[in-house]
Amino acid sequence: MNRGPTTWEQAALSGLLIVVLVYGVLVEIRATCTKKHNTDMGVYLAAAQAIRDNRDIYTTTYNGDHYMYPPFLAILLAHIVPAPEPSGPPSSVAFATTVSLWYIFSLLALAGAVWVLARVLFRTVPETGPPRWPVWHPLWTVGFLPVVICLHCLGRELQLGQVDLFSLALLAMTIAAAAKGRSYQAGAWLAAAISLKVMPVVLLVYPLWRRDWRWLLSAAVGVVVGLVILPVLTLGYDQTVKYTEEYARVLLLPALTGKVTDHTRDDEMLNQNAVHNYSILGVLHNVANLSTPREDRPKTPSEFNRHVAGILRLALVFLTLLASGFRRQVSPPATVLCLAMLTTVMIITNPVCQSYYFVLLIPLFMAVIFADLQRSGAAFPSRGIIAVCVAYPVAQALASFSPFLRDCGLVLATVLVLWLAAFIALRRFSKQPATENFGGARPMPVVALP
Repeated sequence: MNRGPTTWEQAALSGLLIVVLVYGVLVEIRATCTKKHNTDMGVYLAAAQAIRDNRDIYTTTYNGDHYMYPPFLAILLAHIVPAPEPSGPPSSVAFATTVSLWYIFSLLALAGAVWVLARVLFRTVPETGPPRWPVWHPLWTVGFLPVVICLHCLGRELQLGQVDLFSLALLAMTIAAAAKGRSYQAGAWLAAAISLKVMPVVLLVYPLWRRDWRWLLSAAVGVVVGLVILPVLTLGYDQTVKYTEEYARVLLLPALTGKVTDHTRDDEMLNQNAVHNYSILGVLHNVANLSTPREDRPKTPSEFNRHVAGILRLALVFLTLLASGFRRQVSPPATVLCLAMLTTVMIITNPVCQSYYFVLLIPLFMAVIFADLQRSGAAFPSRGIIAVCVAYPVAQALASFSPFLRDCGLVLATVLVLWLAAFIALRRFSKQPATENFGGARPMPVVALP
């Protein structure tokens, strides 16, 4: 029995739309009408302008902030965006328009990611017998609820004009392609995500574990195109080599080893006391120095904490893969769960995890909620899943007001509980044959997505 949304569901969607529009106006004002244009998008525009002017993208700054990504993004933007706006109002029409378009495309990336993942999840289950509840409810719960849960980090992401929602869209396409068994497409989408932001390279352990050589080949070719061929064709061989060495020297090696030779980015990322770091390494560092005022703490984590964080990273990755089983092919829902879990591990084991990185939790929330609905056949999640869903935004709110709770890892603890819930679900689903659909407890009606 298909039906449309109820009155309160329509009201909730209308309310969310109003919030999005009002928040967009506030983001526009913050970015264009203040003395210091408060948007990280200016950094991308400055890097794009440096590409056009044949200047070093890693020494170019905007409001004192540096570009911290591979050249891929700057090269793409160099052909489509205007020059960065100098400090001080009023802003030019071109800059204001670019801010608005960036906000709109970020929202479209979010909507696209949720739609793609919902489409994959709901199409993994055949309609068996009469529906036990109206089908709008599960789509509402699986698609809309995770967005509401992550409103805090989504707001921060949109306010700063970051690129994580575009990463989310690329990773959603990766997960969807993998769930459909389209290895070449999955590798291409993952390569695009890696070229945009290096972090998703962690997800390559999944096709390696599955011995999916087509995925690995496609990803390798895509990464070579995005990080080597495109820069060489645009910048030349010498400049590409220089940027690669510079990126490794000023960002990758300091973040991974703690050995900082270039201190220009300390207050933006590398100094643990200057950023709110929600990662395992950041929490270990803060807990070890909890009795010391933040300004007096060491700027970099100790070697011991780095080793502990590294061991925990390997353990979480291995346990996630172990829960998915050893077969080369698993069911589509198990694929979604496993890749969403690995994405979560990628976030929390990164040397630095800012609050807006948690927009990448949306796939895991969607998969966990869907798994719970299918297991029970109910219209709404169980009490345990509801508790997990409520705990995360509450922890984010408390951590925003209490530095002590943030330093103690309250947010990290709720994310690990979510990962554990996914681990339990994945263990159950990985036992099903690769051709069998999601779960196996009770029939679940399919939502008619085009």
